[in-house]
Amino acid sequence: MFACFVVIPLLSVSISHTYLKENVRVFENPERVSNAIYYIGLILLFTGIILILIKLNADKLFKAIIFFLILISIQYVLLPFMPPFLALALAVSLSLILYFWQSWLIIDAVGIMLAVGITAIFGISLSPIPAVILLAILAIYDYLSVYRTGHMISLAEAVVKLRVPILLIFPFRWDFSLKDDINEMKESGAYFLGLGDLIIPSILVVSANTFMGGGNSLLNVHALSALAGTVAGFIAMMISAKIRGGAHPGLPFLNGGAILGFFISLIIFQNLPEFFF
Repeated sequence: MFACFVVIPLLSVSISHTYLKENVRVFENPERVSNAIYYIGLILLFTGIILILIKLNADKLFKAIIFFLILISIQYVLLPFMPPFLALALAVSLSLILYFWQSWLIIDAVGIMLAVGITAIFGISLSPIPAVILLAILAIYDYLSVYRTGHMISLAEAVVKLRVPILLIFPFRWDFSLKDDINEMKESGAYFLGLGDLIIPSILVVSANTFMGGGNSLLNVHALSALAGTVAGFIAMMISAKIRGGAHPGLPFLNGGAILGFFISLIIFQNLPEFFF
């Protein structure tokens, strides 16, 4: 898990110039603060739809929507690196493998690929100010959705129960199987990490490297500081999870660490005024 929080942002930075070259962006104007609000609105809308489907026990429709989105996401991530027909063929093939062959290794491999690509795309689509706003609001939302409303826990349990591959799995044993029932999975034990916990804080790393000088495969000081803050946040999260146990919101620690690390670098290198003005 620790390695993922270092490797994924580094890989995202290394391929971000390819997406820039091919103009693969989510937003045309990365400087607009409304981009962050728009993204948060989409997250809330999608979460609401999924929770309604869970309440209605519409498991098949839920899985169909998730796998369709996975297919589209894989194709979108691969497009800058290969011809469109090949990207589509690989997206379909990987989606079918995920559906029929529920191995945690396959799920993790595809999940890491998606996390790297999506992080790079959103990192070049949001300049640091919208990125910081996005991280701050989502950290608050994650805290409330776990500790107050609890709907994020319900969503996570549904994802695990239905074997939907939108998370990373770190089992305690190699013979861990998603084909076991939910009680057997709990007995064998594993850490489950949502892709958002990896993607969201890493967006700031890519954004800082893209828009604050450098923009190449080597992290500039602000990107490196945001990455160090994310890693520190991960360590704090794991210590807290060890003490408290049970479900734990990751983004308050991870996003908080990334933002804090980023602002520390701005203060040290006296870039704080130009960041705001």
